[in-house]
Amino acid sequence: MKESLTKLEDFFNHHSVIVLGIIAVLTLICSIVYNLIFKKTYKISKSDYDKKLSNFSVYLINAFRLTIKKSSKKYLFFNITISNKATAKYTYVSTLEIEYIRDDNSKESIILDYVSADLESPLVQKLTFFSNEIRLDEKDSESKWLLYEFPNILKSYRISKYVIKIRDIDGNVETVDVFLIKDIKDEN
Repeated sequence: MKESLTKLEDFFNHHSVIVLGIIAVLTLICSIVYNLIFKKTYKISKSDYDKKLSNFSVYLINAFRLTIKKSSKKYLFFNITISNKATAKYTYVSTLEIEYIRDDNSKESIILDYVSADLESPLVQKLTFFSNEIRLDEKDSESKWLLYEFPNILKSYRISKYVIKIRDIDGNVETVDVFLIKDIKDEN
C-alpha cells in the first residue's frame, strides 16, 4: 500500500504541470457550459419580462356628436377597442384632444378628460361605456364607448381633428385621430 502511494506521489511530482493543465482545461470547459446555460436563462427571463411590459393598441369603430335639444349641450361619443397584448394586467385612462382653427387661422387645442355616462337620453341608455379607469386582463380586448362633453367655447370654431389618447400606468400612449363625426340629435 505504501508502495502504491509512493508511485502516485512520484507521478504527481513529475507530472504536476500536466495534471494542473488538465484540471484547468476541465474548469474552463465547465465555465463555458455554465456561461451558455446562463445566457439561455437570461434570454428566457428577458423574453418573459418583455411580454409583461405594456403593449396595447387602440382601434376606432365609430364616432358621434350628440346634441341634446332641451339643454343645448353636445356630447362626443367614440366607440373604440382597446387590446392589451401584454401578459400582465394593465390600467388605462383616456383623454380627448380637440384641435381647432381660431379666427386668425392659427391652430389651437384643448384637452378634455373622460366624462362618466350619466346622460338620460334614450339614445345613450343602450350603450356600454368604459369606466374612468379602464382595466384589462392580460391578452384581453374590450370594445365600449368613451364619452366627452363638447365645450361650449368651441361652438364657433372649426374643428380640425379629434385625437383620442389612451395612456397606460407606465405612461405609454396610443392615439387615434378622428376627422369625421356623425351628428345625431336628441329631440327630447
